[in-house]
Amino acid sequence: MVAAVFYDRDGVVNHLVDHGGLFTAPWSVDEFRLIEGAVATLQLTKQLGLINVIISNQPDLYDHKMTEYSFDTINRQLLQISEIDMLAYAMRRDTEFYKPQSALIDLIVDSYQIDRSASYMVGDRWKDIVAGDAAGLQTIYIGDKYLCPPEYDTIQPKWIVQNTIQAGLLIKKLEVDNDKIVHRHG
Repeated sequence: MVAAVFYDRDGVVNHLVDHGGLFTAPWSVDEFRLIEGAVATLQLTKQLGLINVIISNQPDLYDHKMTEYSFDTINRQLLQISEIDMLAYAMRRDTEFYKPQSALIDLIVDSYQIDRSASYMVGDRWKDIVAGDAAGLQTIYIGDKYLCPPEYDTIQPKWIVQNTIQAGLLIKKLEVDNDKIVHRHG
């Protein structure tokens, strides 16, 4: 079995964009900017032998807030980062693949024989943490203080860090300290 890091996209790999006081995914190519240190973090976890998966809710195309051209171009830019092994998106809110549901993570884990207990979910929203927890992943929240709806109060991230770089360094520490590095692929 292999292990993976499931990274949320917006707010973890690329910057959120202020659309009238609502911070969302970028809706155009011009708005898409990688977070400083995101590529270095992906390189680090890849060097540890982990599979890097970007997993994200992306309803904006169906909500007509962005064009297919922008969506496809942003994806091509992401796939040019050689450390990204896979992009996986839930496009529609009314499916079991949309976080906080874990069906998309479960599908990838089962398809690629990923070791859940040795894998991570890195996200900046409660939906990422709830989905990762439901899938049996170790969860890392990026932010100052973790907040979630009351019905999910019993689900808390395993770790809280301030940014993507700290998430990568934490994963490195956990992998090296536990001597897991010798058991990874690649």
